[in-house]
Amino acid sequence: MAEEKEFSLDLSKILQSLNKHRTAISLLILLGIFYLSFSIRLTTVNQPYLLAADPHFWYRMTKYIAEDNVPEYDPLRLHPEYIKFNPGFFPYAAAYSYKLVRFFTGIDFYRFLFWFPAFVAALSVFPAFWIGKELHSNKAGLFAAFFIGFTPSFLSRSMAGFFDTDCMVILFSLLTVALFLSAYNRVDASNLKKKSPIILSILAALSLSVFFFTWPGGSAYIPWLFIGLFFFHYLYRIVIAKGNNFKEKLKHSYLFFRGHLLVYIILFVSFICFTFPFQGFQPINSIIKVTTFFQTGKAEGGIFPNVWVSISEEMSASLTEVVMRVGTPIFIFGIIGLVILFLFFIFNFGKKASYPETFFFMFVWIAPTLYGSLWAIRFAQMLAIPMSICAGIALGVLFDLSIKMIKKYADLTH
Repeated sequence: MAEEKEFSLDLSKILQSLNKHRTAISLLILLGIFYLSFSIRLTTVNQPYLLAADPHFWYRMTKYIAEDNVPEYDPLRLHPEYIKFNPGFFPYAAAYSYKLVRFFTGIDFYRFLFWFPAFVAALSVFPAFWIGKELHSNKAGLFAAFFIGFTPSFLSRSMAGFFDTDCMVILFSLLTVALFLSAYNRVDASNLKKKSPIILSILAALSLSVFFFTWPGGSAYIPWLFIGLFFFHYLYRIVIAKGNNFKEKLKHSYLFFRGHLLVYIILFVSFICFTFPFQGFQPINSIIKVTTFFQTGKAEGGIFPNVWVSISEEMSASLTEVVMRVGTPIFIFGIIGLVILFLFFIFNFGKKASYPETFFFMFVWIAPTLYGSLWAIRFAQMLAIPMSICAGIALGVLFDLSIKMIKKYADLTH
């Protein structure tokens, strides 16, 4: 009778091996999430017509550009005076992407409009991962990327054939925040000439500029997120700073924030430089006006009734409707993630940790977008972004806790 061999599963060695190759594993999983996100959006790629009314408007804008037949005035808007042809970044990006892809594949123009939003939307998983990684870990980034790829409010408006700006709005929202957080986290107060925060700040400004050219009103709230982070984080640093009086605390906290202040200066100056040649001071006006949007957006008093209040997407929503648009699991884990960050903030108060700024930033991001979603259901898509990030952090923390328990079990069994 052959001698039986016993095989034991060494969990510690398996975990060490996985940790050793974590970068490669994370990349493979992220590519898998991208592929899955792209594939599920392609289920409508063979539909005969674009999926809604608005995509046909963008089809017309893009066709003018793709055919090198850009009119000075849009002949189908505001008759008889018309309006200048200024459709923004989205149709130009689509038109020139079409020319590039057609050169290699010969794809039909109308059919390309089905592929474009699905591909751009799927790209959003990469900056989502980046944000999760910056705020917590690779694991949080992977979970965040998955949630972004499949949140109902975004998925429904970025399927193949839904040729609208939503795909780029989410992509550049995420990319701008990812670049900003990377610059913010790499600040060295003792070395203001450090190149990485400067370069990342400029790239964040460029991404914000493209976002503005895509959707001026929707991009205007992003700078306020950054300002909110600075305000709360600076206030926190003043509270914990060394010193016997407020003046001394202010001095020590300022020394800490010199580099962070430089990030803001570079970002906003670069943003103005990128946008001023095309829009003048309009971007600054939009950033200022967005603070009163919820008071004026549905206001009456003009010559005609405010038609925005009759559009289904602009109507107020219940919390239940908002949760469904975001995705119930994402919303629940998002709230859990925010609570976890708050607990980390409390338990690490005054210590050298990244939890204070992480909690401040996610709170500042979630609060106005949640209010906006209740004010008009269309903004649930914007709420889905921070909720997905927070949900990713929650599962990242729970995953780390599970690994620690597995390691503890492995040690006990040896």
